[in-house]
Amino acid sequence: IDGKEIGKTPLDKPRRVNLGSHAVKVTKTDFETFDKEVNIGSEQALVLDVKLDLEVTDGQVSVREQSSRDVHLFVDGQDVGALPWSGGVQPGDHTLEAKGSKFASDKTRIKVVRKQRLDVVLDATPITGHLRISVTPSNAKIDMDGADHGTGQWEADVPPGSHRITVSLEGYPDAVREVTVERGQLAVAEIPLVGAISNAAREPVYKGFYGRWSTPFLFGFGTGYVPPDTQEGRQGTLERGFYFNLAMKLQMGRSFGWFGIEGVGMFTFGGRINDQFKDASGFAQVKEDYAFGGGFFGVGARATSKHPILRLTAGLAFGASPHQIFTQEPVKYGPCDNNSSSTTGTSCSGSPSTASKPGYTSFAMAGDVGILIGNGSPGAKLWIGVDWYLDFPPDLFVQADPRIPAPYTTNGGAIMLHGPQFFIGPTLGVGFGH
Repeated sequence: IDGKEIGKTPLDKPRRVNLGSHAVKVTKTDFETFDKEVNIGSEQALVLDVKLDLEVTDGQVSVREQSSRDVHLFVDGQDVGALPWSGGVQPGDHTLEAKGSKFASDKTRIKVVRKQRLDVVLDATPITGHLRISVTPSNAKIDMDGADHGTGQWEADVPPGSHRITVSLEGYPDAVREVTVERGQLAVAEIPLVGAISNAAREPVYKGFYGRWSTPFLFGFGTGYVPPDTQEGRQGTLERGFYFNLAMKLQMGRSFGWFGIEGVGMFTFGGRINDQFKDASGFAQVKEDYAFGGGFFGVGARATSKHPILRLTAGLAFGASPHQIFTQEPVKYGPCDNNSSSTTGTSCSGSPSTASKPGYTSFAMAGDVGILIGNGSPGAKLWIGVDWYLDFPPDLFVQADPRIPAPYTTNGGAIMLHGPQFFIGPTLGVGFGH
């Protein structure tokens, strides 16, 4: 009381003081001091109820982010919680920083004084920069830092710093740019591929889809039955007859450079003619003359050289070959010579002996070799070459002929078609694509 220590609480008894004003102080280690001025009147008894608060050694700091972004407060590198934040901080120099998944502030240094309050506002900006890339032409490929980002245009948030952008299109030299992106800023890169490098020359593009439409003229021979000629002393035999095929062929495929894979479809129409024969009496004439239609459907591979104008190409395909045979002039007998249907006004007689529209489906191979002539790729090209075709039909039969010896006749009749059938001839068409 009035600067004089009178004891420790609880006091054993009240203390008498003079009338008037007195300074009362209550202290305890680690607690705030209690100070109060009191007035005492005559014969007055005064009771003071004192509650000591813990001693405050920190300063009070209140922090918020000016745009209310979702960030945490870091005090001297330690995460103390989300903003806004308020709490005690030991006196002295400290570093404040706001950080989040997308935003962060610069480091701010503050000085904290014991028992003082400090209000701080932090500005958290995006931790990335934004990069926008557009290229010409629009189908050019965009690559940034080794990652593919499609074609034409691309934009996204990217880490600050330098980034390497490569723009490419097959047939053109690459365009390469280094772009620096600042934190929180927009960077725009417009990269023209055409003309980006002086004297850039366009080269043909050999990879991609292609097609070809052509009309092969195929000549060949196939083995069939030839009736006996007793006048010449010849028995019935299997001989090669002359074939002619007119075809329409479509090929569609995918080129991977000099090598490609394709599908092949072909329609053919042709005929086979055997010579006429007669027996010793000169009255029996036999003539084999029939037409057939068919096709080929298969898949294969192709090799093609690389050149801007003139390209050599060859292909081979395997597949199935369906055929249908139509008799034009079947076997006849009558008093006629080898070359005409009648002599001295007498026409040939007899009934057809061939079966009606026999057919078959067999394994077959088709190939070609030639040149493509055209300026550039992709584009239209003239196709000039040679086509060949080989199929392996089963034996086909006509009605049995009593003059036909074994082994060229069975219970099913005489052999009409036997063994592999091969065709080859020139072709002309147009190619398109790559």
